[in-house]
Amino acid sequence: DLVYKSVQYQRTQRISMVQNLDQFIYCYEVILKFAFSKFISGTNDS
Repeated sequence: DLVYKSVQYQRTQRISMVQNLDQFIYCYEVILKFAFSKFISGTNDS
């Protein structure tokens, strides 16, 4: 899972980052909202 791996990597730099399930869910929701907004707008810009 790319989100999990990304969080694990970030935690090597900031140990207290994303500490519980609610915070993981928030990460997934933000990514989904971003992807959905890009899909709706039809843009591929970063």
